[in-house]
Amino acid sequence: MQDALATGQSVVTADAELLTDADAIEANVEVTGVPDVGARTAIRSIENRKPIIMLNVETDITVGAYLSHLARQSGAIYTVASGDEPGVCKMLHEQATLMKS
Repeated sequence: MQDALATGQSVVTADAELLTDADAIEANVEVTGVPDVGARTAIRSIENRKPIIMLNVETDITVGAYLSHLARQSGAIYTVASGDEPGVCKMLHEQATLMKS
């Protein structure tokens, strides 16, 4: 896989965790909608200090706080996309907090 990616070839895999330490991939976007797959992929990405963008709301509402904590502790990036429910709720909360100040 590493050789194929390094030469610009496409790679198809059923194992998303393989992507978490591929040198040619700058960040992972988790979109499966499967909580355990999303969690394992995010954890492996965080362990490899590869940014993880979570679009998997099922994983984020289940273990997102833990994944965020784990990422902060290891110096990795864990973020949710603004277009999904958790991102929108967070944005609304931040706006309300700022307006209250």
